[in-house]
Amino acid sequence: MLCGVLRQSCAFSLRRLSTETAASTEYRLAEVSKVGDFIKRCLVAAGATESGAATLASTLVHADVRGHFSHGLNRLEMYCNEVKSGQCDGRATPCVVKETYATALVDGRNGIGPVSQHIHKYRAQYFSSLSFFRLLVNFRWTWQLQKRKRQGVRGSLLQVCMEFEMAKACDKFQSCAGSNHYGIAAHYTLRAVEEGLIGISATNTSPLVVPTRAQQCVLGTNPISFAAPSKKDSFVLDMATSTAAIGKVEVQARKELPIPGGWGVDSTGNETRDPHRVLDGGGLMPLGGMEATAGYKGYGLAMMVELMCGTLGGGMYAHHIRKWTSTEHRPADLGQSFIAVDPEAFAPDFQTRLDTFIEEMRQLEPVRLYACI
Repeated sequence: MLCGVLRQSCAFSLRRLSTETAASTEYRLAEVSKVGDFIKRCLVAAGATESGAATLASTLVHADVRGHFSHGLNRLEMYCNEVKSGQCDGRATPCVVKETYATALVDGRNGIGPVSQHIHKYRAQYFSSLSFFRLLVNFRWTWQLQKRKRQGVRGSLLQVCMEFEMAKACDKFQSCAGSNHYGIAAHYTLRAVEEGLIGISATNTSPLVVPTRAQQCVLGTNPISFAAPSKKDSFVLDMATSTAAIGKVEVQARKELPIPGGWGVDSTGNETRDPHRVLDGGGLMPLGGMEATAGYKGYGLAMMVELMCGTLGGGMYAHHIRKWTSTEHRPADLGQSFIAVDPEAFAPDFQTRLDTFIEEMRQLEPVRLYACI
């Protein structure tokens, strides 16, 4: 029954993935609430808790609604299979294993990536008159951030608190290990934006990227998201440090369509536009593509994320993480970082200035496209 439901899920996702599909494809719309309920039923059937399934459903639906089709329903089967097989613990609750006044090390206990969002709350406070701010790096919890001031530490303090349901509170700069795939990075940075904060989020992944001048997949796609609020709008960046996410290659393979140049290489390390060759022994290119087009910059960014999310928290990193779609019965042990910065701790009128900046970018004279002669 579960497999049949998952096939329906993939079919639904594929119907929505792109306008490039054949004209004969039948398109059908589904209510967001019904899609969320469907996801929850699948996850509970696989062994997840009701609350955990609801949290993940919200994350996947959010991805599809925002147009990240590679990370919405397209990922449901993966989550269900990992929970059902025991690779991921669908009933796990994360915990803090080490902490100081300003830092914390969190163990995700091999739980579903986004699940712990509903367990903890955060209160962001001011920090430093010298532009020295404390970063909130947390592990997949709801960005319920409340501002307050605390005097006596260099004038003003950006104090980041994590509050358990038992009302335990402590200030945090957190790094985590023991996690799994957490959906789109922007899902978390937008939570910060809702509270008037700048949000930064990153995660490492299974090794899917072939570094510049190498032949083996060693680094993850390691996405980064940065989001900032303004009065009229918001700035949201959500990008992989590879030229494309592996999910986008999978989508093209399912539709039997070629991938753009610069996305991936085959098993010999040569560039290919065949998505099947990328998935069958090949790999993705770092952001920028080949060395001649600055792929080494994406290589460096991917290493930066590995340091933030893997090395810092004591989890797996780079090629030590189990391979994508691996049948190995061991945890992925991914790490995620979440950073929240209160712009009110810095120069005044941040949101107004950002509004102006965004509008200036939108009003740039567009390029004129000429027909080829």
